[in-house]
Amino acid sequence: MITALVLGLALVYLILVAATESFLQPVCIMTAVPFGVAGAAAALRLLGIPVSLPVYVGLMILCGLIVNVNVVMTYTINRLRRSGESMEDAVSHGAERRLRAILMTVCTTICASLPLLLDRGAGSSIWSPFALTLASGMAATGLLSLVLTPVLYKTLAGLRMQTGNSGPQAP
Repeated sequence: MITALVLGLALVYLILVAATESFLQPVCIMTAVPFGVAGAAAALRLLGIPVSLPVYVGLMILCGLIVNVNVVMTYTINRLRRSGESMEDAVSHGAERRLRAILMTVCTTICASLPLLLDRGAGSSIWSPFALTLASGMAATGLLSLVLTPVLYKTLAGLRMQTGNSGPQAP
């Protein structure tokens, strides 16, 4: 399952490289994934829940959700940069414009996981670790993505400008 998770992340990276036509932007998009995985791992360890197949499935879904949240923000910043906004304005306006969508994604994921997480009936031993993985991972990375992604975007764009590519395109 770890191999499947790593291969899945590698494929997501390659798809993002093709979609963004950049090697750096997918790094910016996927940087929050380790924080989400760490949040899920911390919650599992804290509650003494062993890693099992439902946890691995939850991690795969969690990685996709985290990438989706960051793609939304990054593409919004790219669109603002292409429309002529400065880097500072594009990053701040992009984060501001996508704040509600990102918070809604995080909140709905956590709230949708709660019934599975709190259920103590038949099958709860399977669904509870799955739900805990999703809820804790999204809680750990949701707000972090609102800060980390814009800062990293701006940093990577600055690195690109230092190497001589100072056009209005995204990093």
